[in-house]
Amino acid sequence: MEEHLTFKGVPINDTLDVFVGRLNDVGFTQVSVDKEEAVMEGPFCGKQCKTIITASVRSNVVYSASVYVEKSNEWITIKAAYYKYKLLLVQKYGNGESVECFLYPFYEGGGNEGKALRDKKCHYMTSFHVPKGEISIVLEWREEFALVISYKDRVNRELAEDEEDDMMLGDL
Repeated sequence: MEEHLTFKGVPINDTLDVFVGRLNDVGFTQVSVDKEEAVMEGPFCGKQCKTIITASVRSNVVYSASVYVEKSNEWITIKAAYYKYKLLLVQKYGNGESVECFLYPFYEGGGNEGKALRDKKCHYMTSFHVPKGEISIVLEWREEFALVISYKDRVNRELAEDEEDDMMLGDL
């Protein structure tokens, strides 16, 4: 059995440079890269999408791929997209854990959904916990509404957290 979660058929288990190279092989192009993160663009769900690849601080092993699948200036449009992709993810991974709400003083239909999202008073997120990691879908604010699907490998995310803790302990 495969030990690591995959993104676009590529196991999330290589250094950043190697993983970026493998995504190049499946049609992605590199936009930018630094020590722990690469920004790429490529095909996902039938459209060209921006993808952020994140690696651990010391060993530079990739543990996360986050895809910006939709953007919109309209709440109703991004909410419909959220539920469409959520339904597809439920079909593939089973029921996830969801939080879909507004917090006071905001409410849906008040016309301030963007401000609510910016102010962290609007939460639309579903997480699917699978043996190899976690897949999540979340609404974010990035100068407009954005729908992000993230793939986080369990083993390499734990490695990244341990490396970050070690680095912080060294400073304390």
